[in-house]
Amino acid sequence: MSVISAHNLIKDYARVRALAGVTLDVQDGEIFGFLGPNGAGKTTFVKTMLGFIGVTGGSVNVFGQPAGDREVRRRVGYLPENMRLHGFLKGREFLDFAGRLYGMPKDLRRSRTMEYLDALNMLDAAERPLREYSKGMLQRIGIAQALIHDPELLLFDEPTSGLDPIGTKEVRDIILSERDKGKTIFINSHLLSEIERTCDRVAILNKGLIVKKGRLDELSSKVPSVRVEVAKTSKATVKALGKIARDVQVDGNTYVIIPTDDEAKGRIPEILIKSGDTMVSMTESRESLEDIFYRIIKEEG
Repeated sequence: MSVISAHNLIKDYARVRALAGVTLDVQDGEIFGFLGPNGAGKTTFVKTMLGFIGVTGGSVNVFGQPAGDREVRRRVGYLPENMRLHGFLKGREFLDFAGRLYGMPKDLRRSRTMEYLDALNMLDAAERPLREYSKGMLQRIGIAQALIHDPELLLFDEPTSGLDPIGTKEVRDIILSERDKGKTIFINSHLLSEIERTCDRVAILNKGLIVKKGRLDELSSKVPSVRVEVAKTSKATVKALGKIARDVQVDGNTYVIIPTDDEAKGRIPEILIKSGDTMVSMTESRESLEDIFYRIIKEEG
């Protein structure tokens, strides 16, 4: 089932085309990463999904309904990139207020507020006004308000912005926990290492167009390099491996091999056995998401 479905979505701002025909489907229960350089149109896409801004052409649906449908919004939790909060409210009061906006009963608001303050390590700041919060603390409280009403779809725009490594891990654990509950999560982020750790699929947006989408192994254009640790290396084995590889390097008792293709990669153990080598371990090293992103954006200009 498609939770988010966009077809040939176009959005113009005066003479600027922010979205130039985006077609995208996000499936139920997956974590989907939406990537792109500054100005690519990522936040514009999220705002069209929520019905905050109209579209110039095409369509975008959430849970099968047109963007902005009031009942659909009740099923969505949203963390904007830059939250504007009432500084006089205390952290606990703000989360209670967010729960009231969703019509949550008092006891449920109280229990959920304490649950997420605890999960985000914010209990000590619950009675402090928001104006005294650091950027990282405001980010945590923003994530809590997106989760407070137990939404089916979470839209996170830069969820780890301003967080230290501990806060980043806490948010990552919450995202994975919400996915395990069956939630669908859509993340805009520049922190590619976190996207790589959490997302099932990603799409890369550039100049208002999706230039690549899929799982990480589908986005990589390179056959993984293979590291094989053996009891002892030999020139004969290097020569045999060279027939099925673009490159073979020796690093101590390890062969570092770049196979010509996936079929060649599968023949590596056979070659080692025929050469009489004792294989200790074999691991693959794929192109990182950072490398994939940089290569694709560079190719697209």
